[in-house]
Amino acid sequence: MKKIWAVLLLSLFLTGCVTNQEDPVFENDLKIPSPTVASTPTPSTAPTPIRIEGHIGISIPLDFMGPWEGNGNTLKGTIEKAGGTVDLRFADNNSATQEKQIEEMILEGIDVLIVAPVDGYSLSAVLKKAKEASILIIAFDRLVMGTDAIDYYVAFDNEIAGALQGQYIVDSLGLTGEDRGSYTMEVFAGAPNDNNSQLFFKGAMDVLSPYIKSGTLVIKSGQGQTEDAWKKVAMTGWETDKAKIRMDKLLKSYYTDENIDAILCPNDSLARGIVASLEAAGYGAEGKPFPILTGQDGESENIENIIEGKQSMTVIKDTKRLVDRTMIMIWQALSGDRVETNAGFNNDAIDVPSYLEIPIFVDANSY
Repeated sequence: MKKIWAVLLLSLFLTGCVTNQEDPVFENDLKIPSPTVASTPTPSTAPTPIRIEGHIGISIPLDFMGPWEGNGNTLKGTIEKAGGTVDLRFADNNSATQEKQIEEMILEGIDVLIVAPVDGYSLSAVLKKAKEASILIIAFDRLVMGTDAIDYYVAFDNEIAGALQGQYIVDSLGLTGEDRGSYTMEVFAGAPNDNNSQLFFKGAMDVLSPYIKSGTLVIKSGQGQTEDAWKKVAMTGWETDKAKIRMDKLLKSYYTDENIDAILCPNDSLARGIVASLEAAGYGAEGKPFPILTGQDGESENIENIIEGKQSMTVIKDTKRLVDRTMIMIWQALSGDRVETNAGFNNDAIDVPSYLEIPIFVDANSY
C-alpha cells in the first residue's frame, strides 16, 4: 500500500509537470501535443442522475479489443439509461470505414458525436461536415488531430500512465539505491497513428531517460533511445502478433548470452505478444525469470499473467469515470451551461478544451 500511495502521489505531482514543453527527451516524426493545465474547473452543476434528450452517435475503433468494446457499450448503456437514443458503430479498426459510418450518422441527424479515432489524422473532412451540421463533437480517449471541428476532449492523463509504467520499472529494479548496478531493458511503443501512444512513451521516458543516459539501464538494441525512436519501436495497430515478432528478434539478436531485465510495454495487447515470445525463449524456467514487464488496460488475460508472474503490472483506466465525465460534458453543453474542463490540448489546429482523469496501476499485490 505504501508503494501504491507513493506512485499516486507521483501521479499528482506529474499532473503539474506535464505543461513543461521545454527540452523534450526525444524528437520524432510525430508531434507530441502536450497539455496545458487550466485553472480550477467550475464545479459541476449537472443533476444526479443526468437526463439527456437527443440522438447521440458513438464511433469506436473496434470491438475485438476488450477496452474499446467496453467503452462503446458502457457509453451506449449509460446514455440510453439517461433518456437519449444511441447509434453505436465499431469501425473494424479501419479509418475509411469509420469515416463512412460518421457520414451516415450525420445524415441520421445526430445531435452529438462521440468519436475515438482509428487514425487521429484522418477525420478532418468528415468532422467538418459534422460541425457544419451543428453537431457537438467530443473526442473520446484519443484526440483527433489537425481539425478545428472538435469541441471537447475527454481522456485519461496519458503522460501519467506512461510515467507510472516508467516509475514501476525504476522501483522494481531499485534504481534509486546506492548499489543499483546495471540492467538491460528494451522499449516498445503503440500505434504511430494514435496520439495516445506518443504520450505514453513520453511519460515513461521522462522517468527512465536519466537512467538510460547514466548507463544504469542499457538498451542493447539501441532502439527507442534516439531521434528515430518511433520508427524503431512503434507497433502498428497495437497488434499482439507484431509485438511477439519484434520481441523474438530482440531476444535472438541481443539476449542469447544473458537475460533481459525489463521491458517497457505501453499496453496489454502488446504485453501478451511479449509474454508469448519470452515463454518460447524459456523464460519462467529456473534461472531464467520473467523480466519486469509493464502494460495498460487491465485486460482479464493480462491480470492472470500478473498473478502468475509473467507480467508485472498494468495501468487501469476506469471506463466508468471516463463515461461519467463525458455524460457531464454532454449535459452541460446541451443545456447551455459552462462545460467543465481542467486542461487543453493543441491538436495542430486549435487548443481543444479537455478534461483529464488520473489513471492508477495494479500489480500482483493489488489486482
